[in-house]
Amino acid sequence: TMIYIANVTALLNELKTGIYKGVMILAGEDSHADIPQIIQHCNRHEIILCGGIYPSIIIGNRIKKAGFLLKKIKKTTPPVLIRYPELTIQSTTEIMKQIRRGFNQVYVIADGLSPFISSFIQLFNRFLSAKLTFFGGGAGKSNFIQEDVIFTNTGLHRDAMLLIPFKETFNLTVNHGWKPKGPVMLATRTNMNKIVEFNWQKAWDLYQEVLLEETLNRLTKDNFIQIAEAYPFGIQLKSNQFVIRDPIGYDEDQNIVTTIDVNDNTLLHLMHADIDELLEAAAEVNRFNLSFKTQKAELFVFDCISRQIKMGERFAEEINLLSEDMQHQNNILLNGALSIGEIASDVLGMISFHNKTIISNLITNG
Repeated sequence: TMIYIANVTALLNELKTGIYKGVMILAGEDSHADIPQIIQHCNRHEIILCGGIYPSIIIGNRIKKAGFLLKKIKKTTPPVLIRYPELTIQSTTEIMKQIRRGFNQVYVIADGLSPFISSFIQLFNRFLSAKLTFFGGGAGKSNFIQEDVIFTNTGLHRDAMLLIPFKETFNLTVNHGWKPKGPVMLATRTNMNKIVEFNWQKAWDLYQEVLLEETLNRLTKDNFIQIAEAYPFGIQLKSNQFVIRDPIGYDEDQNIVTTIDVNDNTLLHLMHADIDELLEAAAEVNRFNLSFKTQKAELFVFDCISRQIKMGERFAEEINLLSEDMQHQNNILLNGALSIGEIASDVLGMISFHNKTIISNLITNG
């Protein structure tokens, strides 16, 4: 069971109860300064620690920029910390063996602003099986500046990913509400999380031209986020669903910067949705969760911070859709976090990294 704790003093008092051999902690970004104290306490008391710092955490229908979500983990199944430079085919094979020992569900806490995250996932997908289910969210801060946001007993990290195995049953649903609108563009040249060229021409020029046609507004430094957040990119999967890629800015060479690396020759659809369409995605997630008709479950959600940015005050409607029916009808409290990218495996066991998406997990048999 996951519990919410409002401040570091209360958290340390909870850890002193002696019932915790290991903990997974999700911290709101305003509690970042408390993490070294938590690490020190866990090391002193030999408590295994893993976690991430998120823009906000979710409890019921409330969104908190400070405080902690705490979940007990077993000492016999410690989390695995992966730093990008250390990731090789050999180490990936060893990690998979380590995770598979009696466990089939894995929480993922990843640096959501790492330019290497797609490389992490591609390498893992070569060694995965449908027996494992992955669920998680990208950690980071709402200013979209990369910092050390992954933490363990050894300290704070960036360009890293935590894999935390559990014996639970994950019931995942993924939804976003974005639909294709406008042309398909081929990313003919990329550099990690920067798109340099679309269709063999400067990416900025073509993206600006396309958005001018769609919105009648010329893209500038001042309005980039306002316009681009409403027109992200979509990559079509074999299932015909779309994985969303979020343009978050551009560099001095006018390359378009996205939250995750994009491979050369990726086909990107221009996507769009109005707020009602985004809210309908939340309603579909709620209907899926209600269909289980259970009162013995946990509900955990990673909801992309860029959905909050786009919806503004109406984002409260999304959180209400995800939380109220489950709490009133099934007595199940929503826990979660606003994330910078969302992670889920599909029915074939392949992991995808999403943007602007809701990933919900109804957890049973914990």
